[in-house]
Amino acid sequence: MSRQNSSPWLFIVLTLVSVAGLTVIAENWWRARARAAEKDVVIDSVATVSARLEVLLSQQLYILNGVASHIGFDPNISQDDFSKYVSNFLPQDSVVSVVAAAPAPALEISRIYPLADNEVVLGHSYRRSPEQKHAALLAIEQKGLVLAGPLKLVQGGTGFVARVPAFTSEDEQNTKPTKLWGLVAAVIRSETLYEEAGLLSNELGMEVALRGIDGSGPSGPIFFGREEIFDPELKAVKKLIAVGNGEWQIAAVPPGGWKTAASPIVWLIRIFGLITDLRKP
Repeated sequence: MSRQNSSPWLFIVLTLVSVAGLTVIAENWWRARARAAEKDVVIDSVATVSARLEVLLSQQLYILNGVASHIGFDPNISQDDFSKYVSNFLPQDSVVSVVAAAPAPALEISRIYPLADNEVVLGHSYRRSPEQKHAALLAIEQKGLVLAGPLKLVQGGTGFVARVPAFTSEDEQNTKPTKLWGLVAAVIRSETLYEEAGLLSNELGMEVALRGIDGSGPSGPIFFGREEIFDPELKAVKKLIAVGNGEWQIAAVPPGGWKTAASPIVWLIRIFGLITDLRKP
C-alpha cells in the first residue's frame, strides 16, 4: 500500500483514538464531579447529625451543672424538694429522662426525678457497680463531666449517663464550694437520643455508624450501625464528636455505598463520542 493510500486510514485511526481519548477524559471528569457532589451531601448530613448530637448531649451538662449548683447551696435537700427543683429546672423539650443525686462517700443514689417508675434505682451505689464505678470516680477525679454508655440501666433499657461532682462550701458564708458532696447524674435513653438526632429517620439519606463507648473515640467499640461502615475500603465520611471528657466518631456512606455505575450523563458522553467516530470519513 502506498503512502498516499495509507494517509486517509492513518488520519481516521488518529481521529478515532483522539475522540475515544476525549470521551474517556470527559467521562472521568463527570464521574469525579458526581462523586464530589455526592460526598458533599454526605459531609453536610454528617455535620448536621453531629451538631444535633452535641446539642442534645450539652443539655445534660446544662442540667447537671444547674442541679449540682443548687445542691451546693442546699446540701440537705429532701426528695420532695429535689423533685420540685428538677421538674421546674428541666426544659420541657429535654431529652433527659432521669436526674439523680448520690452523696459521698458511698455514692448511693438517694434523690431521683422522676421518682415514679424509678424507685428501684434508689440505693444503687456507683462504687459497687462494676459497669459504672470507673466513670463515676473519674468524674470526681477530673471535677467535670464524664459521659458513660451506652450501658444497661438499672430501671431497664439502655442509655447514656452523664455525671458531674457536686461541691459544697466548707464555711458558713458559702464562698468556697470545695467539699465534695457527691455526684449528680442525668440519663438519656439510647433510642431517644438516636431519634432526636435524626439517626432513625427514613429521610436521613445515608448509612451511619458510631463508635467510642464511654467517650473512647476512634479506638472504642461500635455501638450504633454496622461495623463494616468503618472499613477503610468504603471510604466513609468521618467526624469526631465531643462528648464530655471524651469523643465519639461518626462514619457515614450513601445507602448501598458510593455510586460507581455510569450515570445517564456518562452514557450520553459515550453515545456522543460514538456518533462522532461514525461520522468521520
